[in-house]
Amino acid sequence: MREETKKIPVIHDAGDLGLATMLMDLIRQTLEQDPRKREVVKTLDERILLEVLDIQTRVVLEFRRGTIVITLNFIPSPDLHIVTNSAILLDLCQIKFRFGLPILLDAFGWKMMKKLLNGKLVMKGLWGRWGTVIKVMKLFSVVHEY
Repeated sequence: MREETKKIPVIHDAGDLGLATMLMDLIRQTLEQDPRKREVVKTLDERILLEVLDIQTRVVLEFRRGTIVITLNFIPSPDLHIVTNSAILLDLCQIKFRFGLPILLDAFGWKMMKKLLNGKLVMKGLWGRWGTVIKVMKLFSVVHEY
């Protein structure tokens, strides 16, 4: 399945997996709602393994400088490996941004930071890839930047 979203191809190559479909729809909608996010996608050249423990599913998001591929192909050494549950994954979409950076000191942002610190949200590869994490969070965020 292939979707063109204002010249950003989002390729869903993961069969009927619900998580992959949800991610494709989320990315498509955020790109339509905020055209500035297209520039974010064009800067990403990363492979992100997203593992959602409560539904025992994992997908790979491959960002290829302007193309996004969502696949089930396992990769042994992703650039970033996110391990969490489905509720926290959805919460990540609610993080607010200001001046291009996530707001982590409001009540919701602090709640997400606590999940990161107590291990309910694990981001392997985070320390070397802060820029990537911020860009992906911005892409997934459904909250308009102010």
